Amino acid sequence: MKCLSLKQPYADLLAFGEKTIELRKWNTKFRGEFLIHASKNIDIEACEIGY
Repeated sequence: MKCLSLKQPYADLLAFGEKTIELRKWNTKFRGEFLIHASKNIDIEACEIGY
């Protein structure tokens, strides 16, 4: 199964449906179910802004 690794708070936002688009530099033809991995690193600035 495929897995997408994101920093917090983005992993929570994606899991709860608040974030619907994730852009990456590479293209993928993958569509379907995947796992969301919350990395140990936290984006402090995004947490302070209130995303």
